Amino acid sequence: MPSPYEHLTAAEELLQEARVLLTDGLYRAADSHAQLAASFIEAAHAREKILPNAIEPQKPKPPLPEWCGSCDEPDLGLRFVTVTLPGEDFSRMARCPKCHPKAVRTPEPEAAL
Repeated sequence: MPSPYEHLTAAEELLQEARVLLTDGLYRAADSHAQLAASFIEAAHAREKILPNAIEPQKPKPPLPEWCGSCDEPDLGLRFVTVTLPGEDFSRMARCPKCHPKAVRTPEPEAAL
């Protein structure tokens, strides 16, 4: 999406062309350029109003944890294991609790003193 600056630059170029057309006596063409320049100025204003700040680049993702070797593959999309929950007769896929970064992990019980 063009920035407000790019819209204003385009408007300025159109107005310069309109000035040349005016000096050449081409009034309708100059008027068309001026109207188009006004549209670019309105677009710049609207763009600034909708998205006032430049969009921040996304932060790089942290590196993946080491692959544990017991789940399907090292690729993040394949770090799944087959589990059968107690009381169920079927298996389901779940994120590997050892190496998938978004796996739900239960806290380790504290050692007794």
